[in-house]
Amino acid sequence: GVSDIGIAGPKTIEMGAWTGPDTKVAVLRKGNVVVAPDHDTTIETAFGKVTVAARAVALIMALPTGTAVFNLDDTHKDSVVVTIGNTKMPLAPGRHTMITSHLVSSFEMVNPAEGLAHRNVTSHKLDGDLQAFHSEFLMAHAIGKIKQLKLLVNSNAPEAKRVTSHLLKTAAIVSQLGASNASQYQLYKHPRLTASANLK
Repeated sequence: GVSDIGIAGPKTIEMGAWTGPDTKVAVLRKGNVVVAPDHDTTIETAFGKVTVAARAVALIMALPTGTAVFNLDDTHKDSVVVTIGNTKMPLAPGRHTMITSHLVSSFEMVNPAEGLAHRNVTSHKLDGDLQAFHSEFLMAHAIGKIKQLKLLVNSNAPEAKRVTSHLLKTAAIVSQLGASNASQYQLYKHPRLTASANLK
């Protein structure tokens, strides 16, 4: 439906699975996964690798333009870490990073999830002609907009309930910490050329 998040490419964010006991490393070529592993798991993408610790929840989006990672929940520091070459970028809950080409001039050019609100967007250069955009994203927004998280929150499976209750607590804490500045969150939409503006 229209309320679900606008994603370039795949229209839904696929639940990439509770990674099973045998999965230590998974490869994500394209598409979007919500990872909620019961043991430390590494997801390899074309733009670096993402390590997700046991009982953390991360959304990983692999696109032709880059890889976006959102930490939705974790239980200890450095639970979600993006690694490019020798650079390690840990993400706290409520933080997002997107690895993309250094030629991209602004975050809105490549933002894969235009329905999510961000604030404090920064960028820095990485090795290999890459750069990282970092931001804080609105957690409550994410839970409402991402189809798989909605399904997770509404699931009756015991494992899903456990993950969900922790996720919602984390979201509440993060939003309380940032509540005073909630108005700073904004949508970063792709610039769209309007034909009508050019027609005289």
